[in-house]
Amino acid sequence: MIARRFQHDDKKAAARTAKLRSDVLYIIVALTFSLCGFPAYAQQDDLREIAYGPLPEQRLNLCVAEDSKRLRPGVVLLHGGGFIRGDKSDLNLLCRHFSARGFVAATVGYRLAKDRSSAWPAQLIDVQLAVRWLKRHSDEISLDPLRLCAVGLSAGGSLAMFLGVAHAHDPASGRISVPPAEPDVQCVVSNSGITDIGSLRPETQNALWKSIFIGRDSADRNDAFREASPLYKVDQHSSPMLLVCGEHDEVTPISQCAMIEEKLASAGVDFNIIKHEGGHLNSGLDYEQKKRIFLEITDYLKTKLQSQQVH
Repeated sequence: MIARRFQHDDKKAAARTAKLRSDVLYIIVALTFSLCGFPAYAQQDDLREIAYGPLPEQRLNLCVAEDSKRLRPGVVLLHGGGFIRGDKSDLNLLCRHFSARGFVAATVGYRLAKDRSSAWPAQLIDVQLAVRWLKRHSDEISLDPLRLCAVGLSAGGSLAMFLGVAHAHDPASGRISVPPAEPDVQCVVSNSGITDIGSLRPETQNALWKSIFIGRDSADRNDAFREASPLYKVDQHSSPMLLVCGEHDEVTPISQCAMIEEKLASAGVDFNIIKHEGGHLNSGLDYEQKKRIFLEITDYLKTKLQSQQVH
């Protein structure tokens, strides 16, 4: 009994340590933005939870600086969690820091796969709907709808890539809104996002099949994997992408990057890839290595969003 209690305490301590490290990591991101020339605004941001759809999970946290009289570039933040866990609030700190540096930022909640109604592609339908809400209300929130980038972590990285391709993922999205003919965002940053489920390790494929394709017939497995893989949606109209990939990522192997790199190149789409020696979501890297990666991400966003003329 005592051993179990200690084990539980150790787990709580480990969880607190992981949360602290996560917060520090997001602060590093924010600091690198100021280092790279984005203006630092003294005003406090206004974080508001907003419903972008009729379902309880369809909520986003919007971060807009108080002094928002001019149109600003936007960043859509998409949390990870394998489509079965995670929350938009996981990225609140990052949302606030983007806002303080002149962006309209939103961290988007989406349905997590737990039953047939929330199985894939519910997650993509939701984030597409969220982006359309932001664009539809762009004047109200001082957003330049032509300067919008999706930044996603892990599963959120896959969703970000989908937002950057010029296809509706599934006709089912017509239940809410007909997807536009062009990509939803003008650029994409994906950190450790899966690009092709069918090329993952068998055990990973099996886990995803059981967790997010609830109710699908096993005969449809290969088609389902293909439909949920952004690799197969890339074409010449896709938006520029920055992919962050770890050489020792056991969740999203480095081969996932190589495959989409080849596809983007053959389609003539502008792309950049940051390869590092760490694991999933930059795990195993030291402070300076993580900082360098985020400096590169910062430069990328600055080039893709800030250099464009405001419309």
